[in-house]
Amino acid sequence: MGFTGKSPRWAIAFKFPAEQGATRIKDIYVQVGRTGALTPVALMEPVKLAGSTVTHATLHNFDEIDRLGVKIGDTVIVEKAGDIIPKVVRVLEKMRTGAEKNIKRPTKCPVCGSEVTSTDISGATKNFQSKSVALYCLNKNCYAKELESIIHFVGKKGFDIDHCGEKIVEQLVDEGLIKDAADLFTLTLGDLEPLERFAQKSAQNLLSAIEKSKHISLTRFINALGITHVGEETADDLAQNFGTLEKLQNTTIEELLNMNGIGERTAQSIVEYFKNNKNREFVDKLIKNGVIIQPEEKKKTGELAGKTFVLTGSLESMSRDKAKQKIKDLGGEISENVSKKTVFVVVGADPGSKYEKAKKLGVKILTENEFLEMLKM
Repeated sequence: MGFTGKSPRWAIAFKFPAEQGATRIKDIYVQVGRTGALTPVALMEPVKLAGSTVTHATLHNFDEIDRLGVKIGDTVIVEKAGDIIPKVVRVLEKMRTGAEKNIKRPTKCPVCGSEVTSTDISGATKNFQSKSVALYCLNKNCYAKELESIIHFVGKKGFDIDHCGEKIVEQLVDEGLIKDAADLFTLTLGDLEPLERFAQKSAQNLLSAIEKSKHISLTRFINALGITHVGEETADDLAQNFGTLEKLQNTTIEELLNMNGIGERTAQSIVEYFKNNKNREFVDKLIKNGVIIQPEEKKKTGELAGKTFVLTGSLESMSRDKAKQKIKDLGGEISENVSKKTVFVVVGADPGSKYEKAKKLGVKILTENEFLEMLKM
């Protein structure tokens, strides 16, 4: 049955109960993502959970609000799903005072004021649209969607542009210097130096990072585009299967469905993305502005083929994402959990419980230096 990017499809994980805490919801606000989906988020009084202070928790969608019966002012039980993502578990109805307020479903986008719909419009044709639990902004040019799209584009799993965080992207959009991510590659020193937060050195650092990012692998390029239903692992599969952007742009649904792990909705989304004139113009604009997409080479099957790696702790010489990519480039596999099938556990500074589990199971443990030597194979 294979694996997704996070877990095997043939197994179920039973986890220990998450640490819970009680807090009060002060307000509910709505975020707009890059696909246009509206997500309600609870603003809460600070509560300590699993070693950190939490003040926000996603409520996922308005059907979930109805299921939980959440109101503004409610006292609720919260926990971190998977010890990472804060979520509201239940409402303590007996603690209500009568001052609580109901939460209304928005009929307009909170950012651009456009109409919203419960039809999944994210990259599907009318034939494939379906009712969704999420609400979507109908405005294709919504500021929030454009902003989130650019933030995703410059992120570590996309073009990985240093010195270009969320606030910088927002500033560049607000100043009218960029309308889309392709405009980043036309920025000059004269554009940036007059801006707040920028001096000559910081402006030059950003320009250098943008220039460096122009050479990009096909996998990262596909992921940066933000195609609906296409994540990091699917982008890698597409790059390996097609090899060049041109072949991917001209693919068909039937061809995609013959690939392992590609379902009908994902295949439809990919084909529709590249059929859309605006998207094709965006890709052409990127290439015109100097982006060079490196054709994907078939993964090597020699050095690390058949070897499964788990990484724990922070590495000094590179980020975890870059380490994972190097392992994949040499034919190795990545797992998030240590098991008897794990061949190597790479240990950086401040390793977690995976290090202890590796010792108990007798799995080979590599220091960062030993791992770097292995990569030179």
